[in-house]
Order: sequence, then structure tokens, then C-alpha cells
Amino acid sequence: MSGVQLVTGYVHIADHPRPHEEYEKLLDKLIEIVPMIENPIYFCQHPIDQCWLFKYLQWSGLEPTHSVADNPKKNTPAYHIVQHQKLAWLCAAAGAKPEKDVFVWVDAGIHSVPGITNEIMATTINAAKDENTIVIPGCWRRDPARLVPDSQVNWRYCGGFFVVPRKYLIDFDTAFRAETIRHLRDTNNLSWEVNTFQRLETHSAIRLPIWWYQADHNASLFTNYPRAVHAS
Repeated sequence: MSGVQLVTGYVHIADHPRPHEEYEKLLDKLIEIVPMIENPIYFCQHPIDQCWLFKYLQWSGLEPTHSVADNPKKNTPAYHIVQHQKLAWLCAAAGAKPEKDVFVWVDAGIHSVPGITNEIMATTINAAKDENTIVIPGCWRRDPARLVPDSQVNWRYCGGFFVVPRKYLIDFDTAFRAETIRHLRDTNNLSWEVNTFQRLETHSAIRLPIWWYQADHNASLFTNYPRAVHAS
């Protein structure tokens, strides 16, 4: 096996504050990266009822509350369900692309983030060949004293870009789903996938080799990638 596979996904959410037409334009812009990377983008799209968390909530009968922070129009149950689908989509890509050994997630709307260009992203994606480390950027260093309530976003990790080697995909997805369900059972509240990422550090029995690096919601998501791949 060899190579890096870029993956993204999209689920239309009714009444989401960013209209479907804007997402189409953002996706068109992302597609322009294809000549700059090794392979075409693996694109996942389906109705929300095909998301694993939607199915789980239906099966379990749970009717949780949900975190909204300062943007209740955006942070709906449907939005949280879709955000929790990212690792499932990486696993789907791994099944469809057995020759690839590293899978890179990039949000479909990544071009709404200030300062990001396809050239910047392509440089990082083409360098993401480490088969032994999960790489996730974040805004906050690990600090046990930082207590973030479930009602707020925990920016220990950012969710717009991360890298997972094939050999850790199943473990990561399994731990992620288990922590999502544990938290739902304990709190009856559904929050952001990045909050789930952070809780994995303390609650998961599966120890994952996650390499964190400092970044913010701008081009540093890519330019601060831990290998010095960008000229400065």
C-alpha cells in the first residue's frame, strides 16, 4: 500500500444558516485542489438518516438535549450528528481505497476559514505520509485545570483537518463512538465532535498515538503541520 487519500463529506441540513448553495461553491473551490495532490477526493454524501449517530439515537430511544453555545441556529442536533460522522467517512474511504495507507480529513466548507488556499493545503496533504501517528491540530494545549462545560466548544482539538493512518482507523472510530455513547448515557446531552476528541484523552481505554500541534481557525491548521513542509 502507499499514498495519501483526501476525504470529505457533506450532508444537507435543512434550515442550516449556511445555505446549500454556498456549500456547493465551497466544494467547487475545494475540488480545484485535485491537480495538486496524489488522488481525487473521496467524497461522501448521503441523507442524515444514514449517519451512524442518527441510527443509534433512533435505536436507543434517547432524546438528548444538545449544546448550542452562542449559535443555536447552527448548533442543532442534526449538525452534531453530521460532525460525528467524519471518522465513519474515513473508514468508508479506507474500505473503498485498499491501496491507500494514510487518510486525511478536510471539512467540505474548509474554504470558509480565513487564509486557507488549496496550495497551502496541498503542501501539507502531500507531506502527510506518517503511518504511525494520528495528527490533529488544536487551539489549546493540554491543561487538566481547564474545565470547559459541555455547553461550550472545547478547542483542545480542531475538527476541520486531521490525519489518520489506516492501521489506527478502526481503533479511533471504535473509541470515538464508544465515548460519544458513554457521554450521551451519562449526561443525556449531545455536543461537538471536538469535545468528544478531547474526552478521549481521559476516558478511552484505547490509547491512541495522537500528535497534537498548535493551530487556530486559519491557515495555521495546515502551515503549522509538525513537519516543516512550508517555507517561511
